[in-house]
Amino acid sequence: MKKYFILFTLMLLVFNYSYSVSKIMPENDWKVKNLKGKVKTMIKTEYEYDSSGELEKTWVTETYFNQQGYITNEIQYVDNRLNQSIIYKNNSDGLPIKKDEVSRVYSYKYEETKDGNLLVTIKEENVDNENFPLLEKITYNKNGKKVHHLVYSRKELIVDDMYIYNEKGNLIEIKKAVSTDVKDNRLRKNGIKITYNYKANGDYEKTTEVATAKWTYLYDKNGNEQEYISMIKTGSEGKTKISIYLKFKDITRDEHGNLTRSTSVRYDYSKKKEKGIYKRLENKYEYYD
Repeated sequence: MKKYFILFTLMLLVFNYSYSVSKIMPENDWKVKNLKGKVKTMIKTEYEYDSSGELEKTWVTETYFNQQGYITNEIQYVDNRLNQSIIYKNNSDGLPIKKDEVSRVYSYKYEETKDGNLLVTIKEENVDNENFPLLEKITYNKNGKKVHHLVYSRKELIVDDMYIYNEKGNLIEIKKAVSTDVKDNRLRKNGIKITYNYKANGDYEKTTEVATAKWTYLYDKNGNEQEYISMIKTGSEGKTKISIYLKFKDITRDEHGNLTRSTSVRYDYSKKKEKGIYKRLENKYEYYD
């Protein structure tokens, strides 16, 4: 009898182990933020300058990660004043199960869907309907990549985003629905379209487009932003006119390959010359051993 009991116990252990390793884990925040290595702490400082080149505002964001790569705490200061504080409670897998944003608290629920994907439900707690409680439903595929994101405010759908990937698993398109009627909160599919175009040499281009504007971001194969172009569409034919053109320089990375410094400058496209500094970025990292 004892022999069968031991065998039964071993079978349970094997089942539990196989279940745990087969669970879908959402891409961690290291992956989302394109970080290399086991980053423990990231301090991001952004210096914003006005058109005359004078320092206008300083943003400091401190982000803390657990050893599974998920954020546990994030604090942001603007000109040395606290702007935002987010504290997460994480489970044994490192996943967030609670988020505290000072005045708002959210709970997380993880469940497998019928088609084998992962559904994460994020619910705002202790808020009545009159104060528009938020409810998010995020679906991840079997590779842990986000494929669908829904957000409800007082049971009304306000966000409906679809994520599309190529055969290599690279994100190629995000289809974002937008509200077209304030009265009945109807959403228009593909109101905002975000596309990614990957080149053979590893460089890629990200484009965000709406009915009245278009934004283009150019990156090299290492993920360094090279150019940013903001365009306004005018006339019935939607002709584009450049409103902001930025170029990036002085880009450095640490021994892990993470970005440590970058400077963006305003650029006059017609005259092919710089017009002055726009923003300066500095990142500092601490790593797990």
